Amino acid sequence: MLVGLVACLLLAPVPATSQQAAIHYVYDDLNRLIAVVDQQGNVGTYTYDATGNLLRVDRFDAAAIPGAVGITLVSPNKGKVGTTVQIFGKGFSATPSQNSVVFNGTAATVTAAAPNRIVTSVPTGATTGPITVTTPLGSATSPTPFTVLGTITVSPTTATLFTDATQQFTATDDGGSTASVSWSVNGIVGGDPTVGTISTEGFYTAPATVPAPSTVTITAEHADDRTLSASASITITPRPLAFLISPRVSVTFAQRTVDKNLTSSVSVHVAVPTSLAVAGQIGVQVAPALAAAVAGAVGVQVAPATAFVVTPEVGVALEPVITSISPVSATAGTTSFSITITGVGFSGATSLTFLRSNAADASITVTNLAVNPDGTQATATISIAAGAALGARVVQIATPARTSTAAGTGGNLFTVQ
Repeated sequence: MLVGLVACLLLAPVPATSQQAAIHYVYDDLNRLIAVVDQQGNVGTYTYDATGNLLRVDRFDAAAIPGAVGITLVSPNKGKVGTTVQIFGKGFSATPSQNSVVFNGTAATVTAAAPNRIVTSVPTGATTGPITVTTPLGSATSPTPFTVLGTITVSPTTATLFTDATQQFTATDDGGSTASVSWSVNGIVGGDPTVGTISTEGFYTAPATVPAPSTVTITAEHADDRTLSASASITITPRPLAFLISPRVSVTFAQRTVDKNLTSSVSVHVAVPTSLAVAGQIGVQVAPALAAAVAGAVGVQVAPATAFVVTPEVGVALEPVITSISPVSATAGTTSFSITITGVGFSGATSLTFLRSNAADASITVTNLAVNPDGTQATATISIAAGAALGARVVQIATPARTSTAAGTGGNLFTVQ
């Protein structure tokens, strides 16, 4: 009934003109009626909620615009170069060549015209700004700016993650601003448990098991033009096997194969804490063919397809591993608050950094970094700039010898709200 009343209102009798224009119906990408334009350029617009329910109907009268020429509606009001644009209003010439259309200073070509409608397209070189129409009767400017959409970029473009690990992705437009996009994994909006999931903010969580193939594609499609998209590839790898050391700390190999002569000392990076923690000897899995390479004072017991034990005890330098952060979030503009980082391998830490898109976030400053004697806890004073971008950051701590992972593992994530 509401739509019918508006249609009657728009189509009420008006004084005849020497040339009557047609009535135009405008639809969106979901094939919903979003506007009706009558012969005089009067416009009725329809607004819907997220589920498609009609919220309201508005009318814009061409007669209310001062002057002989006026613009009541531009559809669409944003698009990339080459997008077809309809301009509705009054005072236009039915001869296309007698209408001049300019997008924020860049002239466009008019392909069709009527007294209440001009058809054109976004010209090469156009930038966001008002549209101006000039006819023999005068000039008019669009009531709102037209947004020119450019290419989008996803960052980072590649990543390698363990199963169940996380990674923050961002999509930006030509101007460097965060773009409004829809995220998908292997063509599935939001992803699924087999290939990993991604939030509306671009926060990706790898699946619990390695998919086949092991590389998945993250795609960001512009919310206003799905032909504008960018992608990133993620390689999913299984979590390395764990080994146990004394004191009571449990870790996993960051490198599963050490290709070195075992007559000398071997340095192995470790990362990703597990839930187990026991003291004692270190068990190492090795191919029997490598047994002959082991020499010196180290005793080795070898059996095919079984573990051997290296004695005496082996010293291992721990790579910093962050297991938890408190607090895990704060609002932009919060200053001089304390943060506590818990984990292992913090001894001698020299810096604490908040990473956004794999780069240090300059909007978060860190002072007063301190570490407890056993290197399992660090504290610092944090200040967040009022204009800081919202979203997750990876917290990274560095010692003179090593730096914690730049990949999001859950326990090392901090969110600006």
